[in-house]
Amino acid sequence: MNINHTLLSAVTTNSDSSVMESNGAGLVTIQVDGTFGGATVTAKLSLDDGTTYTATDAVWTAAGVKNLELPTTSKLKLTITGASGTTSLSAYAGRH
Repeated sequence: MNINHTLLSAVTTNSDSSVMESNGAGLVTIQVDGTFGGATVTAKLSLDDGTTYTATDAVWTAAGVKNLELPTTSKLKLTITGASGTTSLSAYAGRH
């Protein structure tokens, strides 16, 4: 796997990540790391070109790696909620 998209880089507030376009169906591995400080990170998927994002079952409350199968024409982003003064999160995605 090659890391080909930085989704978050030392983010300290509740926010959305940059968007990753699927560019074809397939497995994506997402790594989230850093200090959570009570935050939750949720992967969200859009099938309508970014108009609507729906939460997936890929959720992090601690550093870790998860795999997500993306449809051919979709967009992926991560959403941080519950950030505190100690939160600092980074995330990377790679295609297989």
